[in-house]
Amino acid sequence: MDGDDEKPAGIAGYDPPRCLHELRVAAVPAPPVDLDTLCERPNDFFALSCPCGGERFTVASWWTEHFWLKNLVAGGPVTVRCERCGRASMIFDLAVHGHDAELGHFPPPAQTPRTDAFACPACQATSFDLVARFEHSPNNGAGEVIASPHGEPIAATDLFTWFSLLGRCGACGAWVTMASVCCA
Repeated sequence: MDGDDEKPAGIAGYDPPRCLHELRVAAVPAPPVDLDTLCERPNDFFALSCPCGGERFTVASWWTEHFWLKNLVAGGPVTVRCERCGRASMIFDLAVHGHDAELGHFPPPAQTPRTDAFACPACQATSFDLVARFEHSPNNGAGEVIASPHGEPIAATDLFTWFSLLGRCGACGAWVTMASVCCA
């Protein structure tokens, strides 16, 4: 946050969900994009960077047109690849991450279509600065831990109800929503 004492609003206590643990993250304010949402719930935003220090990524998934945003969004697992070192990290899979997956509710079928790099709708570039957004139920408090159906502990930060991946194009600077997934 570049030395600012002000923290963005949210419930995660500035600890990201474990799906981001392969990357470096920093809590940030909301970027200037429209967000899908279930209702007025706490949101946490995390800027992503690679352990090598790289801050630009390509994003791979299979893509589908979003009904409201009118651009392509991830329709399957989301993998990011650091442009500096080439390290790839899966940061989201609906079958593994989020409220319903954590609690064993209605896991979606595994999907294995071909994946492609996301291209900026404005200029077709594939290099992005990334911010992950997690919406949480107002009933989940920071630091709270519950038991899964199998008895394993689940942190409240992993029970997010919506995941979004927001990217700022490295070529033209446009912000775009690359993933918008309801997880509950």
